[in-house]
Amino acid sequence: MFNFLDSSRIGVYLDYSNMHYTKYTLGWEYNLFDFLKACINDNHITRIALYGAYDPKNIAQFNRTKKIKQNFSHPKSYFFFKKLEIKGGKNKGNVDTEMGFDIAQDHELWDTLVLFSGDGDFLYPIQKLLQQEKTILVVSTKGHIAKELIDFINTQPDSKCRYLDLHKNNQITLPLKAILKDSSRSICLHSTLYQWIQNADKEAIKELKIWMELALHHQIGNHPIPKIVSENSFLKRILLHRQQEEKIAFISYLSELLE
Repeated sequence: MFNFLDSSRIGVYLDYSNMHYTKYTLGWEYNLFDFLKACINDNHITRIALYGAYDPKNIAQFNRTKKIKQNFSHPKSYFFFKKLEIKGGKNKGNVDTEMGFDIAQDHELWDTLVLFSGDGDFLYPIQKLLQQEKTILVVSTKGHIAKELIDFINTQPDSKCRYLDLHKNNQITLPLKAILKDSSRSICLHSTLYQWIQNADKEAIKELKIWMELALHHQIGNHPIPKIVSENSFLKRILLHRQQEEKIAFISYLSELLE
């Protein structure tokens, strides 16, 4: 699975909560069960650990965690799920402390760490592992990885520490200079979305722009779903969970196409 790492002992640690939300940025969702099965069957992977939180009142969620533990029990696998806590009216299910502790405890089991999380709390553990001559691969997605983590990784040689951005594997990057005056920024579009735009007529693009403006101002629930969205469900899946700044940039991009 991770043949490009050139390592015979690999530890894979996955923050399921963090990776679960990357699907809204990517526009696609990985199959967790297939991933776990592949890790267990890979002789180079000496440890696979999954961390997450669940709502005990959510039966489907509870059964899913139970199914994972039952189906993927193996000497080299470890699963940690804790109950969500309610703090300040919000669900809290942070598992970084548990992950960091286990990574430090398990470091003799592997030579290379594959970390599926972009949380900044892992900066210090990563620095300590590099001092122990470990190799690090951080896997995450733009918008889901801490700036301090990226900044540190960029100072390290690729042979010791690198970052795999899943976002880049199916994205088209377009410059915004022609759209936003004096802008040096870029806008990333999912390849499926980009292809749809290339084939869409101006009426469809105009309809999408109006819908995105409603989404930007949180008024989408007060209007019927446009035909283009109902017929192309990926539009809703890809666009609605973008950050406000990204929505504004995308609307500007659509405006440019309509001129």
